Amino acid sequence: YDEISSINYKEGTFAVTVEGKMGVINLKGKVIIKPEYETITSDNYYNEKTQNKTTGFIVSQKTEEGYRYGYINYRGRVILKTEYTEFSLTFWRNNGYKWRKFLRESLDLNKIYYSAEITIVTGLYKKYNYDKYFERIKKIWDKKNIAIICGENVFKDIQHNIFDNSESIEYLYIPSQNAYNNNENILEKAKQIDKNKLILAICGPTATVLCFDLEKEGYRAIDIGHIAKTYDWFIKNIDSQKNAEKFFAAD
Repeated sequence: YDEISSINYKEGTFAVTVEGKMGVINLKGKVIIKPEYETITSDNYYNEKTQNKTTGFIVSQKTEEGYRYGYINYRGRVILKTEYTEFSLTFWRNNGYKWRKFLRESLDLNKIYYSAEITIVTGLYKKYNYDKYFERIKKIWDKKNIAIICGENVFKDIQHNIFDNSESIEYLYIPSQNAYNNNENILEKAKQIDKNKLILAICGPTATVLCFDLEKEGYRAIDIGHIAKTYDWFIKNIDSQKNAEKFFAAD
């Protein structure tokens, strides 16, 4: 190796450099990560039981569009390909270890979970078949009678409605902010919707709780997150990361 150095918050491993590219080896010299990255840092994860043993690595590669970041676990398995921007890296570097601790304590590892980021992927991946992605998402409500529960102004600036392939749309408008304060009232109004309709909720964290309550009442309800705005901005070719404050502003 051209250079060997220690890695902060990751005992028992070393960063190695070969012709300007970085990788990781362990104390026995076994290659954990092949030297093919521009930078490698630990994710700072720590707990009392395993200490730093399960600490993973944030890696970067230089592309024509600038640096892109990914994540590799402590065993050398690529969890996230190097497709993320600095914005994503900063968030996960500052919050990743906290969320990992919370998730480990809260989730049943025998179950399969899906990330809510499914509705905002255009802000996470630069190289992706988004036409195919939206085509598959729209199959959820294709030719179905649906009811959308959303903030009063969610569709105010929407020019391209992702739900236009549904059979019919019923709207139930709720407050744009602090909707959870009226959750019981919203639930009672939602229960007046025909149970044969698919309910799609676009109302922030309130949507998760609301859909859970509706499921218990026999409805099929989905928290569909930011999908309406994501689709509209994608068609308009607006970068949601560069305009993140506007994208996440209450509707």
